[in-house]
Amino acid sequence: MSELRKQLQAARDDYRSARYPGDLVADLLGKPEVAGRIGGLEDPEQPRRSRWRLMLAGITAAAALAAAIAVIALLHRPATLVPGRSETNEMAVRFSIPAAPEMPHGISVTPPHVDLSAAPARPEFPSIFGTL
Repeated sequence: MSELRKQLQAARDDYRSARYPGDLVADLLGKPEVAGRIGGLEDPEQPRRSRWRLMLAGITAAAALAAAIAVIALLHRPATLVPGRSETNEMAVRFSIPAAPEMPHGISVTPPHVDLSAAPARPEFPSIFGTL
């Protein structure tokens, strides 16, 4: 092997072997109890407690949704009718098609005729071939 390859491999091995001398989490956060809560490694009951909390939150949300639906169902009742009395008998229901509006007289409904042959041509983009 060449000398350059040996130097590169030695530098790579030196880079890969570098480690932090100590507990980085404890040094950054300062308190070991905070580090344990974040990582969850010091307390073996942490996953079980968080699972129960998640279930409790889900049950609470479902109960709140059911209560809201029950309140809406109780407050939105249809109007009660008196037996023997019908609202359709008292009101006359009339369906009729309205008359068509009259067209204006003496006013041109269509725009005036415009000759489109005098319109300018479509613009063209500059081309490199037009200058040659």
